[in-house]
Amino acid sequence: MRLYQARPKIREGWRPAFTTMEMIVALAVFSLVMVAATDIFFTATRAHRKLVASQSVQRDMRFAVDTMVQQMRQDSIDYDYYVSNNLSLKTGSQVQAASILALRDPAGGAVRWRVADVGGGVLQLQVSRGEVDNWQSLLSDNIKLNLVQFYIVPDTDPFALSAAAPNEQPRLTIVISAQALPNSPLDAPVSFFLQTSVVSRIYRR
Repeated sequence: MRLYQARPKIREGWRPAFTTMEMIVALAVFSLVMVAATDIFFTATRAHRKLVASQSVQRDMRFAVDTMVQQMRQDSIDYDYYVSNNLSLKTGSQVQAASILALRDPAGGAVRWRVADVGGGVLQLQVSRGEVDNWQSLLSDNIKLNLVQFYIVPDTDPFALSAAAPNEQPRLTIVISAQALPNSPLDAPVSFFLQTSVVSRIYRR
């Protein structure tokens, strides 16, 4: 003889539902997932902005440095400019950094590179071509220059008709430190440092 347990009758229109505790747990899990997803999104966005800023400052700085390097290879150091302006390229036995790079192109024209304060303590790399100053800025406004130095060796003209003239080919070392200004106060500035040396191809002996 089999015994059958009577099944409880389900009222018409009744459906299983979440309890209050289950709803709270579900909302808590959903909130955690949303917070994590939002944090990942903002982290990825900041990383992308940092990458774009880094590429921008590197592109502009490399363009400026490559231009100076090409100029140095085909031009000559204008030692007379430093002498006439009482600018020393050496202190004792140490090479002294110059804030301006003075060159002469193959036609004898003046080419000057300098770092100038364009207002508010903002430094800008500028170039002037010709005997009359016509300074033009090279870098975009979102780049902050921290340091630009020119090291010229030797400190006197090696091609001068003098027995004391150094027997050394002119060499230039450029040191630049800059930052890409962030587009958002939450972003940290991207720093960039570049140093390169180039030897002049001009030879007059």
